[in-house]
Amino acid sequence: MKLRPLSLTVSVCVLTLLTTLPAHAAPAARSASAPASQPTNPPAPQSSKPSTFDANPEVQQAATVYAQSAVEHAKKAFDMTLDGSEASIAQVEVALGKLHDSYAQAAQKPTDDQVMTFAKAYGSYIGEVFRRSHGADWGLLSWDGKVFPGLRAKTGLEFWPWLRAFNRIEHGGEDNISDYYASLTKTDASAPAAAH
Repeated sequence: MKLRPLSLTVSVCVLTLLTTLPAHAAPAARSASAPASQPTNPPAPQSSKPSTFDANPEVQQAATVYAQSAVEHAKKAFDMTLDGSEASIAQVEVALGKLHDSYAQAAQKPTDDQVMTFAKAYGSYIGEVFRRSHGADWGLLSWDGKVFPGLRAKTGLEFWPWLRAFNRIEHGGEDNISDYYASLTKTDASAPAAAH
């Protein structure tokens, strides 16, 4: 079965979703997305409440489709090539910076759902680069009764790049993606049970 990738575009100062996750994509992945009004924030890394992680091949499949959407969007909207390398994370930072600029200049702000569409795509790309370079599984993180799509590295590091990409678009450079990725790789190498 061939999955149809998402088509994303940026209009002047307005982020617009052209299509949604294909109907045949995983229900678990669709239900794991953020609610319409406000994205659900995962726990803070310093939280002492235990989490559970369930690897989920349907979330993996959806993340792969979303990541390909980021590749296509970056090429079409910004003439950037995302090649799956760790070095390409710097290009993701540039792309998300441009999306933030568009967001910040918009007279009518895009909805959280519209922003989350881009966050899922670019966040999935970040996650896929990490997974392929360092080893990790996509799945669902449960924390304090809430469920979040995210990854668990082989070392036990848990992280949720969709939220970081969302924050980069909405808040700007304080949520720098290159710095985030560098901290993930450093934390993964040094602290097996940390969460981001």
